[in-house]
Amino acid sequence: MIKPQMHMTFDSLENAFLFYQRYAKAGGFTARKGTQYEPRKGVILNKWFVCSKEGTKPLKAIDSTQEAGSSNVNSKSKITRRVPSIRTGCEACIRVKYLLPENRSMNYVQEEAVNALSAINVGPVRAFNIMRTLYGGFDKVGATKVDFKNFKRDLNRYIAEYDADMVIKRLRRKK
Repeated sequence: MIKPQMHMTFDSLENAFLFYQRYAKAGGFTARKGTQYEPRKGVILNKWFVCSKEGTKPLKAIDSTQEAGSSNVNSKSKITRRVPSIRTGCEACIRVKYLLPENRSMNYVQEEAVNALSAINVGPVRAFNIMRTLYGGFDKVGATKVDFKNFKRDLNRYIAEYDADMVIKRLRRKK
């Protein structure tokens, strides 16, 4: 089966789910939240929203006990009911890729914060965690820990070329 691919942008996972619920209603089915790919705790990279009839489940057996009608309290008979699942294997779904490389970047304030925090011995991962707290969540930062680490690495590479010059200029200023 060929699955059509469309690229849309959403502000949040919740907005993507609301969109899919409206789409499902227009298509005559209902939607539910499916699985997600979360390589590190709190960092969702892929999230699936699916038809409520997606997948299959085996028949579920429910045990219920019923009095056998005799005067003996210990005499009970088991009745097992088979409850069918509503899942039929429907393949309607949407996958949301979260924070793709082309959709994330560090802004000037974040870059300056990483630089300033590194001057007081705070690394890029802690800088990211501070930003995450200040912005109100991972998804509001607009970049990942790896982006922060890569920025610091690139900054160190740039500074390394001019490190000796910077020391000499600093000593001349102090002189």
